[in-house]
Amino acid sequence: MTVPKQRRHRLKGLPAIIEPTPEERFAAGVRDAELAKQRAAAAKEASRQAANELKVELERQQVAAAQHAADLARARTDRSTAVERLKAARQSGRGKAEAEVVWREATARLMELETGERPRWAPASPAGPTSAASRADTDAATEADEELGSQPVSA
Repeated sequence: MTVPKQRRHRLKGLPAIIEPTPEERFAAGVRDAELAKQRAAAAKEASRQAANELKVELERQQVAAAQHAADLARARTDRSTAVERLKAARQSGRGKAEAEVVWREATARLMELETGERPRWAPASPAGPTSAASRADTDAATEADEELGSQPVSA
């Protein structure tokens, strides 16, 4: 008895593995090199931009530190002026309450700048920086109101 031959089935429709030609390999290498060059340029640009951002931040911090130092010097000057004014008011017996309020505000502002926190005993933070000129304007406005007689204004 003879055994029938087994047929081997070929797979149809599957593409054969084709090796790229040397020209195709060269073109792929050029494309890969160009992509690597673009990635390196992008990384270099990102690094340069990050360095610029750090430089800008450092400059901002330096300006803020200089402003803080100027504010501290101004607060110390305001406080020493307030102390002298309070001493003069105590000796003369006039304007003592007002001088004490100014001294408290100046001391609170100085402590706030030195520690970063406003003291609990301090009066509420003023709306803007208080200077002798702005206090004089406020005093003049108060005196003008008193001379005219404080009458409520109706809308």
